[in-house]
Amino acid sequence: MSDEKFEDVQTEEVLSDGKTANLAGAELAADEEQIGQRIRTNTMNAEWMNAWRWLMQHEDYRPMALELVRGMQDAPDEENLSPALAKQLFTERIITVSRLESYAACPYSHFVEYGLRPQEQREWGVDPRERGTFFHAAMEGFTRTLPENEKWPHIGRKECDEMMTAALKPLVAAWDDSAFTDTARTRAEARRYMNICKRVAWAFTKGAMQSQFRPSEIEVAFGYPGGPPPLVLTLHDGSRVLVRGRIDRIDRFDSGESVYLRVVDYKSGEQRLDASRIYIGMQLQLLLYLEAALENEKNALPAGAFYQWMGDPLVDQEKKYAIESELAKRLCLKGVMLSDVQVIEWMDAAKPPVSIEDVLKKDGTPRSGKLACTLEELNTLIQRAPKRASPHRSAER
Repeated sequence: MSDEKFEDVQTEEVLSDGKTANLAGAELAADEEQIGQRIRTNTMNAEWMNAWRWLMQHEDYRPMALELVRGMQDAPDEENLSPALAKQLFTERIITVSRLESYAACPYSHFVEYGLRPQEQREWGVDPRERGTFFHAAMEGFTRTLPENEKWPHIGRKECDEMMTAALKPLVAAWDDSAFTDTARTRAEARRYMNICKRVAWAFTKGAMQSQFRPSEIEVAFGYPGGPPPLVLTLHDGSRVLVRGRIDRIDRFDSGESVYLRVVDYKSGEQRLDASRIYIGMQLQLLLYLEAALENEKNALPAGAFYQWMGDPLVDQEKKYAIESELAKRLCLKGVMLSDVQVIEWMDAAKPPVSIEDVLKKDGTPRSGKLACTLEELNTLIQRAPKRASPHRSAER
């Protein structure tokens, strides 16, 4: 562009609020924030100033240029909600672990969901959230039938599938009046959900063949009527908030000297426990659930806390000899566990383990990137989890 083309264009424009924006001397940078900084500090070079003048001269572009200037003006300082208003919005004394994680992940999203409480417009169709509900109900039904089968877990794949099919029967019957039966596509998706349940039930069964741990409780609703008491968080101002939740499964083993507990949470999406996310309060669920389980059995020791992915993993079909082992790796329990060799063998005696991650090297030290802790370290994580949660709730108030 030549300088002559943009000559004699005024460089000041009166904005809608009556203020004058000085357009001279700003350099048009790559994004709006940088552009705004250049305009505010008067550091535009001549070439870009000429381009800006051209935009301001043409009626087709002038309104958009003015909108850009308005957006560049310094925004007024944001103010936090007053304590009085916050208490009006957030009146509950008992909250869920998921809500604590929601605030840690995005305070604004939490404010919209739990403060403004918008009403979702439901449409006819398969809601992705229904998948998680279905998986939880299927695994609950399957686990409740285990005491009735004296041979379990020493059964074959066919018998395991039959047990899960029986557990699925009432759930599938409820689909008759739902969107799951509307089209060939949704019916195929429904069959996929059932196959996932069978695959995970078989992974659970194979792992139990190698384990001394057995399911002791399922769908433990602590903090709800009729269930164990809630966890108590003490905030910075001395007030207390009660935390409730539902533990999908608690596994137990009595070694004769000590009782060990581990918690398992079913997830429709693949997840891993991450130390940094624990620290900032975005992954508190497993540790708080483990704390609740231990509170309910005072003399027990923690063995671990795990996610169980309810998924349909893709593996390399060309490696037929390794398909089962690859599926086992993808569907094994993932989380945090004791690094005690004996406890790990009680959880899974196979070499390598089939139901939990292989977290130890041959010399017994933890592998890099794996969450394997001493008993002291795991107890510290459990004790600190409520403290990581408390600042979030305090900030909310």
